[in-house]
Amino acid sequence: MQIKTIAKAIYLTLASATLTPALYSATLHAAEAKKDTTSGLEIIEVTAQRKVENMQKTGIAIDAVTGADIASMGLTQTADLGKLFPSLSLSSGGGASTSIFLRGVGNFTNTSYTDPALAFSYDGIYIARSQATSGLFFDLERVEVLKGPQGTLYGRNATGGAINVLPTAPILDDNSGYLTVNLGNYGSQKLEGAYNFAVGDASALRLSASLNAHDAYNDDGTSDEDNQAFRVQFYSELSDNLTLKIGADYANVAGVGVGASFIGEYHYPDNYSFAESGLSLDSGLTTDAAQAYHTTLLNGPAFNFYQAFDKELYQDNQFYGINAEINLTTETGVLTVIPAYRKGFVDSIHSVPGFIAWNDEEYEQTSLEVRFAGDINENIDYLVGAYYFDEKVQGDDSYNPGVLALQDFVVNTTSYATFGRITANLSDDLRITGGLRYTKDSKDIDALNQNLIVACDGVCFGAPGTALLPTLDSAEEVDSYYTELAASGVTAPWNGIPNPFPSLLWTDGTNSQVLVHLKQTLKNSLDKDKITYRLGVDYDLSEDSLLYSTFETGYRSGGFSMALGEKSVYQPEYLDAFTLGMKSQFLSQRLRFNVELYYWQYEDQQLAHFGYDDPVNKSTANFTENIGESTIQGVDIDTLYLITENTLLSAKIQYLDATYDSFVYNAPGNVFPTGTPNPTQCDTTQLDDGSMTVDCSGKTAFVSPKWTINLGIQHTVEFEDHYLVASIDSQYKSEQYTGFEYTDQQLVDSNWSTNMQLTFSPMDDTWSTSVYVRNLENNRIGTLNQIQPIAQSLTSVLSAPRTMGVRFSLNF
Repeated sequence: MQIKTIAKAIYLTLASATLTPALYSATLHAAEAKKDTTSGLEIIEVTAQRKVENMQKTGIAIDAVTGADIASMGLTQTADLGKLFPSLSLSSGGGASTSIFLRGVGNFTNTSYTDPALAFSYDGIYIARSQATSGLFFDLERVEVLKGPQGTLYGRNATGGAINVLPTAPILDDNSGYLTVNLGNYGSQKLEGAYNFAVGDASALRLSASLNAHDAYNDDGTSDEDNQAFRVQFYSELSDNLTLKIGADYANVAGVGVGASFIGEYHYPDNYSFAESGLSLDSGLTTDAAQAYHTTLLNGPAFNFYQAFDKELYQDNQFYGINAEINLTTETGVLTVIPAYRKGFVDSIHSVPGFIAWNDEEYEQTSLEVRFAGDINENIDYLVGAYYFDEKVQGDDSYNPGVLALQDFVVNTTSYATFGRITANLSDDLRITGGLRYTKDSKDIDALNQNLIVACDGVCFGAPGTALLPTLDSAEEVDSYYTELAASGVTAPWNGIPNPFPSLLWTDGTNSQVLVHLKQTLKNSLDKDKITYRLGVDYDLSEDSLLYSTFETGYRSGGFSMALGEKSVYQPEYLDAFTLGMKSQFLSQRLRFNVELYYWQYEDQQLAHFGYDDPVNKSTANFTENIGESTIQGVDIDTLYLITENTLLSAKIQYLDATYDSFVYNAPGNVFPTGTPNPTQCDTTQLDDGSMTVDCSGKTAFVSPKWTINLGIQHTVEFEDHYLVASIDSQYKSEQYTGFEYTDQQLVDSNWSTNMQLTFSPMDDTWSTSVYVRNLENNRIGTLNQIQPIAQSLTSVLSAPRTMGVRFSLNF
């Protein structure tokens, strides 16, 4: 991006600081920052660098929100975080999975054998599966988002950044609690509460619980919520030098789950021109009208029409965790030990990609982090540590896009790391920091991948019998179905597919079809190690202004795909990031202005797509491979202005220029063939072997709006013994691609989403009543737009519609 563009953005923000309404996480009544409004803006303390720091004095690219703001916004799950942080874009991908992008870094695929590009931590514990982050967003102290690779302290898979979710810890000598009840449209019922017990003079116990439910946003009963979560924490000062905190949590995610809607299809043989479905955006995929539309779609291999979905949609997911933190203070420093164990079970059937996906999975992870922080002298402080992570993922998954795929797998991951960071205070105003981390990842997979394919052999329409495959979920069911089908008609050997897999010709004498049963055993391992590092310089321009610059490297481990040959393994990806930033406060700390310029180089990006994993035998699969290199650059501006002691204005602005420098892959030749019109915006070249080269170099990165702007205003009216807080905030996102193929229909137009709220409370905050409306425009925006690779149908996961309600909170 040109320097002139950055300078112009900074100038416009400064020029309008006193006039622009703004949204941000800071509120006049934030839980842990209750301030005298005459003294300036609140200060949020963060622990992103493994120590307690004033966020304004921290020379890193970080955003943070308080637990009070999260509760006020009604956020209950990971996918909601994008409403608060302009750098984040999140979308539910069906079942329990969540796709997370930060400044163009991320992936649409969330299978249980791929790792996310952002390190998600809960109470200091890295959580490997995005599916397992549900049920954590209640009774929180704050949430921190670190932008860019975290190659020192968050080295494991932190290519794009880190998300730290921190629960409210037990408080000594305190017996208090709160209860919040929320009722709204779509049958919304939310209940959250916590109580803190003093246990003697040196210990405390905190119990927290949350119940969240609302009816479906889609006509077919999908995109509902039915979650329950519970947390218990115990904290004790065992001696003057030794403290212990133990926590345990449980979450149940039930209901039907996230749904999508049919937008249309890319119609073959009319050069894949797009034909709209004619269905409403909130139809869902399983209404009578949607299923009638589904039966008009053609299954290419079988040359027959699809049937209605044959499974009822649901989710029943359970997540457990236990963790501890031990701190021992010695004469030379503080020793911290953090052991943790987590387990999760996913049982869900969803249809988000336009076909039935059945997931039966189990996750189990154990981790241990040990670190020591101390001082060499009054000018030099350091931190050293070691990290161990072990994970086992078992899955029995079934996918039925018309070619039935069953995946039985066990994936084991072991990761070791050692790390260190040292800061030298060269003067009262100048500091330099250096950090280094060595990570070694070992993975192995033991899997059975089965595919059942019905293909045409002659005239196939409507014969013989029901041509397409039911959704099966085990090898035994596949074998039984194959045997039963073979016995139900006239069978004969068929050798039309040049591979060793068993096949069956099934005919009624005139029409015939071929049933091919492919079995693939995948046993593989992957061992990689990497040194990542950080260099940083901080300089205090004044007491209230900090100038900082950092260079940091990041790495995400490779992994496996359910594919053949070289497509079964993909390699690590890497990101180098340069940041230059300034954090300042003016007007007696009433005006805050923070700006961050960033320049990232992203190499060997891991992306998942549908294609040939065995071009010789024309075998297809959905797999991850290293096909992307990109340049990511831009500017973040964050300004808060306490215009009066009761009126807060703020603005967060992100300009993002994320472009693929190299993005070339191979795809089946019958997917978007060269012709006019060609739905993909990338260049395509047909090859002699029937496949196709797709070149998307120069395109804007996925989920990367050039402009994201959060604006809002909050005003407090004080009475004799009560106050009323009125707030309005709005988020703008410019157009962005939310699908892999770069079609016109996957380009989401620019949009606004506005929220309003009124809160009435006594001055002592013993209770409060709020009324709110969210997404005032009632826009349902496509957050994930996927093309079903066989039917060529386009489905879209949509944001929530307009919601409104009342919330009552009681503190006791």
